[in-house]
Amino acid sequence: MQNGPVVIPPGSLSHLPNAEVAADQELAALARLVAAGYAWHGIALPASFEERFYRLNNLPHQLLSLYQGLDPGDPDEDIVEEAEAAAVALVAQHYLLDESVDLIYDSLTWNGAAVVRRASAGEGKAVSGRRGVLLAVKQLYRDDWTVDAVMDRLAASAALGLEARPVLVTTAPERLDPLLSSRASSTLGVAVKAWVDDAGGLTRVTFT
Repeated sequence: MQNGPVVIPPGSLSHLPNAEVAADQELAALARLVAAGYAWHGIALPASFEERFYRLNNLPHQLLSLYQGLDPGDPDEDIVEEAEAAAVALVAQHYLLDESVDLIYDSLTWNGAAVVRRASAGEGKAVSGRRGVLLAVKQLYRDDWTVDAVMDRLAASAALGLEARPVLVTTAPERLDPLLSSRASSTLGVAVKAWVDDAGGLTRVTFT
């Protein structure tokens, strides 16, 4: 990606802007745990990856045109419902640029099972192989234009547009590890649950 990393460092969040990490509870926790010596098995696609996809495909303007007449401060759900199919299709029909695809493929140090999700968003989508990861990332982008997602966004911020966010790709399968949960809770000073892969590497943190 132009003006971006050639390869995203695995197991690290150091390439993400500090504000991006601080804005998300799980990212902030993972960053502290990695700094404390915990091994996190994953890669973090920065928000700029998503922003570039929208910007270079001129999607913000095209998406906005589908919601004509919508008052973000007092949204009519009928307008959102009528726009859903076209909005989801619009995002689906645009492709990531070759350099963005290469960034994902070259950054993944494994080609087996993986989980793709937003930070702090729970379990995520289980996929297989690099191609599966790529398709799951696009699915996340499409999901942001379902009726429920748009209405939630409007309720939270009175804004139709979305803020680009990081995407996490971690090794799989994963399982809850009570011992690591206890250790991580002690390190963070707050109760968390920690998930690990078959090699015992940290994959996910949730707050209890």
